[in-house]
Amino acid sequence: MTNEEKILEMLASIQTDMNGMKADIGELKADVSNLKTEAIKTNLRIENEIIPKLKVLAEGHAMLSETLAPKSKVDELQSDVELLKIVVKNLNSEVQQLKKAQ
Repeated sequence: MTNEEKILEMLASIQTDMNGMKADIGELKADVSNLKTEAIKTNLRIENEIIPKLKVLAEGHAMLSETLAPKSKVDELQSDVELLKIVVKNLNSEVQQLKKAQ
């Protein structure tokens, strides 16, 4: 095999490799294009569906936070109710004793 034949064989091998690389690059470009399309769809869905729902959820949460009594107020009211129960029980006991005394 002469040097010229060896060079031609190497060039043919390089050409085959180049054609394979071109095909791979074409596939990669198609994949990137598909990914871009999917990213656009995802962004549109986030903008049109998810963000508005999150805003409504946040508004509802803010409204609930404004209308609900703070925990300290609830605890205070529970203490008051317990005290009132004790007072009513004592008053009821005193009324019963007064009825017996008559």
